Amino acid sequence: MNENQPHVTVLTPVYNGEPYIAECIESVLAQRYTNWNYIITNNCSTDKTLEIVTRYAEKDRRIRIVNNATFVDVIASQNIAYAQLCPESKYCKVVSADDWLYPECLERLVDVAERHPSVGIVSCYGVTNKGLLQSDLAFGDELFSGTSVCRMHLLGSRVLSAPTTVLYRADLIRARRPFFRVNHPSCDIHGSLDVLEHSDFGFVYQVLCFVRLHEQSLSSKLETMNSFLVDRLDFVVTHGAKFLSSKERDDRVKELLSIYYEELAYRTIHFAGREFRDHHRERLARLGYPTNNVRLAGVLSMRVLDWLWNPKQTLGKLLTRLA
Repeated sequence: MNENQPHVTVLTPVYNGEPYIAECIESVLAQRYTNWNYIITNNCSTDKTLEIVTRYAEKDRRIRIVNNATFVDVIASQNIAYAQLCPESKYCKVVSADDWLYPECLERLVDVAERHPSVGIVSCYGVTNKGLLQSDLAFGDELFSGTSVCRMHLLGSRVLSAPTTVLYRADLIRARRPFFRVNHPSCDIHGSLDVLEHSDFGFVYQVLCFVRLHEQSLSSKLETMNSFLVDRLDFVVTHGAKFLSSKERDDRVKELLSIYYEELAYRTIHFAGREFRDHHRERLARLGYPTNNVRLAGVLSMRVLDWLWNPKQTLGKLLTRLA
């Protein structure tokens, strides 16, 4: 252990992670950065997860296992993990149980954070089995004001990304108990927007992690429901007053609702099903924008007319969206 390196807590909350957890742990053990502790919180897994992580913990005392007393939902499980942050840690790094880190990940992220004490979050490029997790940050600068990053994200740029891409300054996590305060899967972005109101953002222009997408992953389920679309509206409604002017906020809400009703119409035409409709109706209502059935019917009528007038063009658009 290099005592000159700031201490990092690495966290992995896991439930039934048997297929990938060993690869995740191996990637942490392979880090060039050495001053870390690794805490794995097991959410009452029913497969061989506990057996696998125990085997690693017995070989390396930097690894500690915390077993949840009862099964909890995803957000509560993540909050339990964040609560395990080591007292001596200056930084906190999460790696999801399906994902893994490149060997230089901790080293590069901590290096940027150490050079810029105002930074609360450092992020990086990630790669998935479907391609690069892109960022719209202009190449070159590694330090950005938190306000500018939040504005970019709320106005539609791709900046804040998957949890495995991020390093947090530990004091900011200790100041928020629980760390995630909204009970839906985009809680990590909400948390980042809160943190960046009072701190800056660092970025490493290098692929430092792998984010796995598969049919059982939470991201895939959210994509099927297109939950990310309503998330964008949620971010603006919840955080817009802090980072946008009233006009910017109102214009962005109008833009997102326009996109939203187009998507609802598209999904309705293609038989999205009751679960999809109920999910979106509930979330829209909670945000203060209950579903306008007259507006939806109007968009549906226009899309049906498009099909009748230009069937080949409409089919081409459909195939492009499904590609």
